[in-house]
Amino acid sequence: MTEPTGLEDKVAIVTGAGSRGDGIGNGRAAAILLARRGARVVLADEIVEWAEATRAMIESEGGRCAVVRTDVADPVSAAACVTRTTELFGPPDILVNNVGLGGPTGTVVDVDPAEWSRCFEVNVTSMMLMAKHCVPAMRAAR
Repeated sequence: MTEPTGLEDKVAIVTGAGSRGDGIGNGRAAAILLARRGARVVLADEIVEWAEATRAMIESEGGRCAVVRTDVADPVSAAACVTRTTELFGPPDILVNNVGLGGPTGTVVDVDPAEWSRCFEVNVTSMMLMAKHCVPAMRAAR
């Protein structure tokens, strides 16, 4: 983390920054790489324990990050994530809309509509919600 990369003064939010188990999922990998390049990273995840494991990895390499529990499908939680990011590190410069989950099981005939809706909210609506709150903060800061 000593070589200048151009990200030293940047603030990033990575949604789904935790990872199930000990693996390196996309969110965890993105967060680690951003931190290695000097960005201050908010690890946004609904499962705090998963994000804390990512935090430990980043901090063990000297990176700067913080865990913010976030339900990206909830408008209030998405807004609070951006507010908390700004309080901790300043307004976001980078948003990595990574979070996602597998779809409901079953055929179209027997799929649970509530599970379908939750999947759509997390995988699609959350991207709009996070951008809805990040973009104004980004514009106001620049």
